[in-house]
Amino acid sequence: MHPLVRARIAAIRADRQRGAGELAQEALRTLRLAAEQGGNDEALQRTLREAAQALMTARPSMAAVTNAARWFLREWGDGTAARAVAACDALLERTATASHGAGVRAAGLLRDGATVLTCSYSTAVTRALRLAWGRGCRLSVLALESWHGDVAYGARLKEALAGDPIAVRLVPDAQVTEAVGWAELALVGADQVLPDGSLVNGTPTLALARAARRRIPLYSIAESFKFAEVALQEPLEPGFDLVPAELVTGYVTEKGILPPTAVAQTQRGLREG
Repeated sequence: MHPLVRARIAAIRADRQRGAGELAQEALRTLRLAAEQGGNDEALQRTLREAAQALMTARPSMAAVTNAARWFLREWGDGTAARAVAACDALLERTATASHGAGVRAAGLLRDGATVLTCSYSTAVTRALRLAWGRGCRLSVLALESWHGDVAYGARLKEALAGDPIAVRLVPDAQVTEAVGWAELALVGADQVLPDGSLVNGTPTLALARAARRRIPLYSIAESFKFAEVALQEPLEPGFDLVPAELVTGYVTEKGILPPTAVAQTQRGLREG
């Protein structure tokens, strides 16, 4: 494997700043780079298979990264370098379109004057908030500080929205119960959705979901490429929570809002549709 490709896979494995959707696209760009490095047919086949396999295990808590590599292998089909590049480009467009579509659907949940509660850091959530504001919804956002180690991911979300006219108030994680009482709904991202309808997302999503139960709805923005094909195979990475399906109101996908009970029956159609 080319050293640059190896270094980019290592960076994806170590990245604790970007979300699942961003890293899935970075995985596809890395595979595109591997295809461009080329070599003879035998070397190309070996390099691309090795890179894809490494990416499939790089972030076990992020199905989006695993799916990006798995779908690449299906699209490429051990073909030429040109076909590998085309497969990456098609999947990059597909994931970008899905992310925008899910953002539009999530923005539709937000009414003018709403107070939205969120936690961790999610590009999908910031996109939905911007889209809602763009169609005239004045929003207030409560962001749990979402501490993991020495990083407060809520502050990252506030920083990401600093250039937008959206008010973001940071709330200590210990005040999650009080924050639920101040909000109309909770909106979070997704690192993966498991076949049983449960959610994997950054800490403290579980605490938020428990506090929100029977008080306000909790929606997760989960594009179809974040749906895991199999049940959780290994322990979660540090900083991630497993949220039972019964604590999630619905998953906002690019195709619509999906109840957790329907995940097992519809996830194949979401991936292939």
